[in-house]
Amino acid sequence: MPVNNNINKIKNYISGGEEKIVLVNIVNEKVSLFYKLLIQKISNDNKIRTNYVEDSNESFSKNATDLFLERQTYILETTTQSKVEKIQLLKDESKKIFLFVPYSIFKKNSSGSDKNINAYDFKKDMSAYINERPDLKKISSEDKFRFLETLKEMPHLFFSEIDKIRINYADNYINNVDDVSLIGQLRQGVYKMKRNFSIKELSSLYNLIKKEIILKKFNF
Repeated sequence: MPVNNNINKIKNYISGGEEKIVLVNIVNEKVSLFYKLLIQKISNDNKIRTNYVEDSNESFSKNATDLFLERQTYILETTTQSKVEKIQLLKDESKKIFLFVPYSIFKKNSSGSDKNINAYDFKKDMSAYINERPDLKKISSEDKFRFLETLKEMPHLFFSEIDKIRINYADNYINNVDDVSLIGQLRQGVYKMKRNFSIKELSSLYNLIKKEIILKKFNF
């Protein structure tokens, strides 16, 4: 697997990369949350548990090895170089550690390494993720572009919004139709049903109104 973006770096490390730890530079809280959720998603896809560890948890820095060598992903955040050095001494290869640090520490420890995650590339990684996922292939290029333009200022909402757009495409999206014309037809149908309303037509009237709302939702 070529290491051409941060997503592939995460996949390679989780699946067996030899690096002791992978550093992620802190841009801001929203971008950090995007990467933490991305790491968790990729870990889940590989059936690996993700653990969030507080910086103050000194027990994690001990060299205790997992008895069953179960692969686990750990997400930590620190602002001190000494903590980075302490974690680098760990001998437990079952721990896959992603350490979020200020950019100054990231730069100091990234010399000669292309394995660390530069979080300033988060927009590229958002685009790569949505374009590479097989379950998102059916989303049109136009909707992907609009989605990414909206979410580039709100990266912390990236995965929750992906779930919404996936559901909308699965259940509601109507493609390859003249939506404007169809909305007009639906309005005419609703008008006729209301003029000749009977309790028997209630279900049909509800379905027409629902379709009109769905079409309007995707034509803002």
